[in-house]
Amino acid sequence: MPTVRSQFTIEQFEAALQKLAHTLPKFHKVTTEDMEIYFYYDERGRRIRRIHVGMTKKTPGREREYLGFTIEPKAYTDSPDNTRISFNYKGEKEKIMEWLKELMGSETPIPRFSLEKYARG
Repeated sequence: MPTVRSQFTIEQFEAALQKLAHTLPKFHKVTTEDMEIYFYYDERGRRIRRIHVGMTKKTPGREREYLGFTIEPKAYTDSPDNTRISFNYKGEKEKIMEWLKELMGSETPIPRFSLEKYARG
């Protein structure tokens, strides 16, 4: 197998590739030991159509627990909500919402419209 040598450190390559991964959000699949994230784009690869997240959680004294959900744009404009989050079991709702709250951190949601403005017409 041919090889080439470089004076860059492995840490420098890691930083550059992590930056690339975060600045070019057109990766279709990201996989770690405990998580897989799939990004689905339109035919032209410009607009995100949905995101599927699947993760296994290690719980002490138990088998690995799977948690999966899909995020899609909400088709109807009957509320200020922008997306819908679907999952397989009702009991997963609290775990998913807790995980998403932690993920989004201090990010402020952007409602589709204001109910007050909508009611005023």
